[in-house]
Amino acid sequence: MIVTVRTTTGRENVVIDSVITRVQNKKIPIKSLFHPEELRGYFFIEGENEDIEAIREKFINHFFGFSF
Repeated sequence: MIVTVRTTTGRENVVIDSVITRVQNKKIPIKSLFHPEELRGYFFIEGENEDIEAIREKFINHFFGFSF
């Protein structure tokens, strides 16, 4: 499943770094995380539903939510 993550415009890289840190620390098996530069305020995560839910169990600054 690929989900869209909404962030503060211009803070996508900060949120991506926070998500990557959380994924590495908790060993969450996501398949990919990508951010097209043309699409501001959003990035995408690919993984299983329960793995993606584990990413957002704690607050991340500038992270507004998922769109499944």
